[in-house]
Amino acid sequence: MANGWSIIIGFVVIVLASVAGWFLSPKGETQTHYIPRTMAPTYRTPTKWLEDRGGARELRTRYLQYREESK
Repeated sequence: MANGWSIIIGFVVIVLASVAGWFLSPKGETQTHYIPRTMAPTYRTPTKWLEDRGGARELRTRYLQYREESK
Protein backbone atom coordinates (compact mmCIF):
# COMPACT_ATOMS: atom_id res chain seq x y z
CA MET A 1 0.00 0.00 0.00
CA ALA A 2 1.18 3.51 -0.78
CA ASN A 3 2.49 5.58 2.05
CA GLY A 4 2.23 9.35 2.48
CA TRP A 5 5.50 10.08 0.68
CA SER A 6 4.21 8.95 -2.72
CA ILE A 7 1.42 11.54 -2.58
CA ILE A 8 3.86 14.30 -1.64
CA ILE A 9 6.34 13.28 -4.38
CA GLY A 10 3.53 13.14 -6.95
CA PHE A 11 2.34 16.60 -5.94
CA VAL A 12 5.88 18.01 -6.19
CA VAL A 13 6.31 16.51 -9.69
CA ILE A 14 3.01 18.06 -10.84
CA VAL A 15 3.94 21.46 -9.41
CA LEU A 16 7.38 21.37 -11.05
CA ALA A 17 5.90 20.39 -14.42
CA SER A 18 3.32 23.20 -14.17
CA VAL A 19 5.92 25.82 -13.28
CA ALA A 20 8.23 24.64 -16.09
CA GLY A 21 5.36 24.78 -18.57
CA TRP A 22 4.47 28.31 -17.51
CA PHE A 23 8.06 29.57 -17.82
CA LEU A 24 8.74 27.78 -21.12
CA SER A 25 5.53 28.86 -22.87
CA PRO A 26 5.72 31.85 -25.26
CA LYS A 27 4.31 35.11 -23.96
CA GLY A 28 3.58 38.51 -25.45
CA GLU A 29 4.13 39.05 -29.16
CA THR A 30 5.56 35.57 -29.66
CA GLN A 31 2.48 33.88 -28.21
CA THR A 32 0.53 31.69 -30.60
CA HIS A 33 -3.05 30.52 -30.40
CA TYR A 34 -3.21 26.88 -31.38
CA ILE A 35 -6.46 25.00 -31.85
CA PRO A 36 -6.08 21.23 -32.20
CA ARG A 37 -7.25 19.88 -35.54
CA THR A 38 -9.92 17.75 -33.86
CA MET A 39 -11.48 20.82 -32.21
CA ALA A 40 -11.23 23.17 -35.20
CA PRO A 41 -14.63 22.25 -36.72
CA THR A 42 -16.43 22.91 -33.43
CA TYR A 43 -14.48 26.06 -32.49
CA ARG A 44 -16.02 28.36 -35.11
CA THR A 45 -19.45 26.73 -35.29
CA PRO A 46 -21.39 29.13 -33.00
CA THR A 47 -19.76 32.20 -34.55
CA LYS A 48 -20.35 30.96 -38.09
CA TRP A 49 -23.95 30.08 -37.20
CA LEU A 50 -24.59 33.62 -35.91
CA GLU A 51 -22.85 35.25 -38.88
CA ASP A 52 -25.00 33.25 -41.30
CA ARG A 53 -28.12 34.54 -39.56
CA GLY A 54 -27.14 38.22 -39.48
CA GLY A 55 -25.51 38.34 -36.05
CA ALA A 56 -26.75 38.05 -32.49
CA ARG A 57 -28.74 41.30 -32.55
CA GLU A 58 -30.63 40.30 -35.69
CA LEU A 59 -31.33 36.85 -34.26
CA ARG A 60 -32.69 38.37 -31.02
CA THR A 61 -34.89 40.77 -33.01
CA ARG A 62 -36.36 37.88 -35.00
CA TYR A 63 -36.94 35.89 -31.81
CA LEU A 64 -38.77 38.79 -30.15
CA GLN A 65 -40.93 39.25 -33.27
CA TYR A 66 -41.74 35.56 -33.22
CA ARG A 67 -42.76 35.77 -29.55
CA GLU A 68 -45.03 38.74 -30.23
CA GLU A 69 -46.69 36.96 -33.16
CA SER A 70 -47.31 33.80 -31.17
CA LYS A 71 -49.19 35.57 -28.34
